[in-house]
Amino acid sequence: MFATAFKKHKYEGKYHYCYCTKSSHFSFIVEEALKNDIHLETSYAYDIEIIKKLYEKKKDHERYFYRCNGFKQKGYTRRIAQL
Repeated sequence: MFATAFKKHKYEGKYHYCYCTKSSHFSFIVEEALKNDIHLETSYAYDIEIIKKLYEKKKDHERYFYRCNGFKQKGYTRRIAQL
């Protein structure tokens, strides 16, 4: 569907799938998802802690995009800024 829409609208950008961490916070699931050339979407301050743990474990974290979605409460924006 994305390929069809890209062609129809002459979109020349790229599509980057982002796994929504609120779907499952389990590290083994997030880590498995990241094996599939995807990125992460966060929506809450707690999700940033997941990103921090990934930084500690992975050497290639700079290749990932992190989308920060959702209402930005002070704790969430503070943690985003700390990244």
